[in-house]
Amino acid sequence: MKKKKKKKKKKKKKEGEEEGGGRRKREKKKKEEEKKKVEEEEEEEEEEEEEEEEEEEEEEEEEEKEDTCLTFWCMVQYQSGFLRAGRRDALRVFPGMRSASRSEREWGTGSPDPSVAQATLATRGVQILWEVEHSRAP
Repeated sequence: MKKKKKKKKKKKKKEGEEEGGGRRKREKKKKEEEKKKVEEEEEEEEEEEEEEEEEEEEEEEEEEKEDTCLTFWCMVQYQSGFLRAGRRDALRVFPGMRSASRSEREWGTGSPDPSVAQATLATRGVQILWEVEHSRAP
């Protein structure tokens, strides 16, 4: 009589358990986890750098607005007669006037009519002042 071969019982898998085990699979999993950690760290660093760059850009924009505001305030004061300055002082305050025509040098806008130029400069100055004041967070 022939003997029957016994069948090996398979272990039941628990939930979340993968088939097989083994050193190579464990090593591979460890490597993959390390790669994921490194990638996550790199992403976090990139996000931090981007945030810092955005903050720097915002600060630069605020400084530019303040500079523009100051320049227009000086021009309005100069044009309206509150700031009396000679031609040399005017060129120092407004370096762009060197290449401008005589009317632009005198009134800053190129308009031959002083009242139109004054009103234009005053309007721009007030508008920029308003924008700078209202763009700041309370």
